[in-house]
Amino acid sequence: MMKRFAILLLGLFVLGACQTTVGGRGSHTLVIMGEDSDPGSVARNDRVHVRVLNEFASQLSDYGFDVFDETAVTLDTHRQGRIRRPDAELIDVARGVRRPPIDTIALFTIYVAKPDVGYTRKVRLRVVGRLLSVPDGRRLGNFEVFEIGNVRPGCRGDCLAEEVGDIARVLGREVADILGEKLDARFAYRPAPRRRPIADNGLVRGISLIFEDFTPIQMQDIEDYLVIFSGYRSHRPSATFHRHNEVWYESSIRHAKLLRNLKRMFEEMGIRARIQFSGNEYRIRNVRLPDRARRRAPRYRW
Repeated sequence: MMKRFAILLLGLFVLGACQTTVGGRGSHTLVIMGEDSDPGSVARNDRVHVRVLNEFASQLSDYGFDVFDETAVTLDTHRQGRIRRPDAELIDVARGVRRPPIDTIALFTIYVAKPDVGYTRKVRLRVVGRLLSVPDGRRLGNFEVFEIGNVRPGCRGDCLAEEVGDIARVLGREVADILGEKLDARFAYRPAPRRRPIADNGLVRGISLIFEDFTPIQMQDIEDYLVIFSGYRSHRPSATFHRHNEVWYESSIRHAKLLRNLKRMFEEMGIRARIQFSGNEYRIRNVRLPDRARRRAPRYRW
């Protein structure tokens, strides 16, 4: 029995050591934002802007980073559809997102000039991109490209918007690719953590775990359990107070299995907890009953 317990402790220590190592590309979260505060830039509600945004998302996702849609992560907390937003607003929005916490903002700006020289119409485009660290404001890299193309004189309205969008999309892909290389280089020296084989349905998703009225020591024990659940990928705290903790948990575990694991975990810890589950959010409250003896079931498959 003591030998089995020692092996379990060693396993938890190894998993914990892997978790404290920075998880690399897959656990690094990004949100892409268009800078359009300059009146001479393309507004974020323009179709050209949307095409460049999609290219940024595609390229940075290909590098293995977790790219989140700004609208999706701010839908319930911020007013949507705002244009010509200053940098201070963009940074404040990114810092306000806690599910998941955002590590880096990929910012880009599009400038378009369409002079008509009589015999043809020229289109001058410039796409500027930069990376900004959300927690500390560090600039992680920037890049810009430009292109001059010709459009037939009679091309206006939707025709011109499509022609400009075709050029801007290519430039956006170029900028995003260079920014992806810059950000990727920052993780090149970091060893990828060992992870348990992805189990269950294989689709890794983010889950918000909110723990209420648990002591710091109990939270340490809970984290030791979370890393041994099947399908585990990574986790990180998104808000921490003395008896209120929010954890962003990435795993492929099915919701039914996660619920069973949480109940079994609290049973072994001698804690009675109330679990509420809605969508990808779990609210877990400690009922604060007197401690009970812990019970372990070595054969249970987490």
